[in-house]
This record gives sequence, structure tokens and C-alpha cells, in this order.
Amino acid sequence: MQTPMLDLRDASTALDVPGPACRACGTPLRHSVVDLGLSPPCQSIVRADQLADGEMFYPLHAFVCAACSLVQIDHAVLPDDIFTEYAYFSSYSDSWVEHARRYAEDVTARFGLDGGSQVVEVASNDGYLLQHFVRMGVPCRGGEPAAHRAARAPANGITTPVAFLGGDEAR
Repeated sequence: MQTPMLDLRDASTALDVPGPACRACGTPLRHSVVDLGLSPPCQSIVRADQLADGEMFYPLHAFVCAACSLVQIDHAVLPDDIFTEYAYFSSYSDSWVEHARRYAEDVTARFGLDGGSQVVEVASNDGYLLQHFVRMGVPCRGGEPAAHRAARAPANGITTPVAFLGGDEAR
């Protein structure tokens, strides 16, 4: 039996006034999923000598679009405020790297990827995923907004320009 889709027009989470427009289809966002108030960026590390300094907080309010079902936050943080000191490297987690290896093998087999294919990953971190495609002879290209993470990818044979995905980078 198929589960019926939620009719968001009757959801009790609807706002009285439209919120921002959906990033995908432009429909006014009226259906709140969760409002967590203000939050600092999760990747920021505050050093002991910075404890007396101010810290930026941003709204963390998720909405779902009634037209296309995209769940999104209503506030966009500037890339420079997020990616200059992003501390997390995906390759720190052995289980995640192993998952990426299995995923790369499955995708390569499923789609018949080979030396004539190309895999592109947006926000490719330090190459934790693409390294597995490279080892199987599939050409890859990453893109990573945090320079210190992108700098580790070439050691795995992955071209990774430092860029936040926007219209120019997508083209």
C-alpha cells in the first residue's frame, strides 16, 4: 500500500503570512518544519583567546515548500562566513571513507563508468569519495569552497578548484 502524500495546505505549521520564496520554484514558504532560533555556525571553533569576542549567530528555521517539497532554511549565510575555517575533514571518519568506497564501486558498476566517464562532486571536501573513483580509473573533478580542505585532494589525484558553487562554477 502506498503512503499518501501530506497535503501541506492543511498543515498546522502554516504561517499566517508567506515567508521567503522557495529556492527551487519560487513559491512563498509558509510551512515551518522546525525553528531552532539563532545558532552559531557548527564548524566554527572558538579558541580560548577568542572567548571574550563576539560570535555570529544565524537563524536556523527550516521550511518545506508546498509546491515542490524542498526542505530549506530561510536564511543563507555567506560562504566566507562558513568555509574559511571549516574544521571537519570527511576522511577523518574511517567508516565514512569505507562507505564512500562501497558507494563508488556500486555506482561504477551500476552506470558502467570507465575512463571515458567523468564524476563531478560539489563540496568534495578532501577527496574522501572521489579518490575511490580515481583508483578505478574514472576521471574526477571536485569543487570545494574551503581552501584548506581542497588543498588535500590533489594528493589523491583529484583536481579540486576552490569555489563556492554558483552559476559561473556550474557552467
